[in-house]
Amino acid sequence: MCIRDSYDDWDNLSEYQCVGRDNTEKHEAAKKINRYIREMEFLAQASRDFRDMDETGDIFEYTARRVYSLAPGFLAWIGLIDLHQRTLRIRSVVGDPDSIRQLDQILGKRFVGMVFPIDLEETSALLQRRTLVRAPSLYRLLHMQFSEDVCQRIEEASLGGIDSYLMGLVSGGRIVGDVGISLPHGTPLPNRGLIEAFIRQAAIAIEWKITETSLRQSLARKEEEGKKLQFLSGTAMDFIGMDDSSDIWRYTVEKIMAITESELVAIRMYDMSRTCATTRSVAASPELQRVLQEHGIDPVGMTTPLVPGTRPEEGAPICSLLFNTVPDDIRRSLEEKLSPGESYIMEIGHQGRSLGSVVIMPGQGREVANRELLEAFITQAASALFRQTRR
Repeated sequence: MCIRDSYDDWDNLSEYQCVGRDNTEKHEAAKKINRYIREMEFLAQASRDFRDMDETGDIFEYTARRVYSLAPGFLAWIGLIDLHQRTLRIRSVVGDPDSIRQLDQILGKRFVGMVFPIDLEETSALLQRRTLVRAPSLYRLLHMQFSEDVCQRIEEASLGGIDSYLMGLVSGGRIVGDVGISLPHGTPLPNRGLIEAFIRQAAIAIEWKITETSLRQSLARKEEEGKKLQFLSGTAMDFIGMDDSSDIWRYTVEKIMAITESELVAIRMYDMSRTCATTRSVAASPELQRVLQEHGIDPVGMTTPLVPGTRPEEGAPICSLLFNTVPDDIRRSLEEKLSPGESYIMEIGHQGRSLGSVVIMPGQGREVANRELLEAFITQAASALFRQTRR
């Protein structure tokens, strides 16, 4: 701006003359440049975060939080699509705590973790557009899994209605999932371009994360299978090398104890001519060993009858199986102290004959671990146990 003063003939100030220039365009250009720089910094930081995220990082939570920071309102969420199961699972929900709490209360369950059936063609048509689009009605948005009355209650709780937007997480032409944003009705969607750029970036990172996780799980399964095969190979060689002095019964229960991580394992062998079963070996946790020692009980060698006409030990409780010859008062005391929970019985069979059974007590509230490996080992052990009984 240029300013010039003017005087009359008597040197009195008569006027100012100003010349100005409109630089609004220059300011607007500067604002655009600054905004562009901020957006590039945002995307660059997100790229670094995705790259540096280790296997413990929650990429879904991170993505939802970044989206919500760009469009704060009610909620931002991430859904993961399973094309084989034709389902969408809500993996992360971020937003206003009151809105999340109200949503969970009205739905009667937590929104995060919900699984919805999806129509693949309809979902593909919506999400393959790779831009933020206005979502259909809340009833459709929730995949018609909740009544229209419930959806109306959610709208009313928002005090004015909800506008939702969806965009697909698409990487390499494959739909990985979707990103949702819910704002108060009538609120303009801010940072649309930046959000879309970030979601495209996130899609690549999430696809990579899923692939990496799947590969890691596959390698872990292969490693686990290798360990199982090594276990079976090693125990087979041990069985072959055992002579008459070897305690094959003890060896077997200890191996089963290690496989199943149980509280108690026992082997009982049948004598069909006498319709009875004899406990040949027992392995127990230190606590259970202490209980048995307190009562002066050693189950090894105890014999219990088999009921003719039924499968051996069908439906029998563990104390009846192992301590049938113990006085009733002591057996009741054992039942109280052992608190065995569920017990499992696996038959030891060889060449169509039932040789005996393995009794397993995994512990209160637990199930038998590594059942496939256990079954393979018992099948393998049956041949060795059969040979031992024939000597």
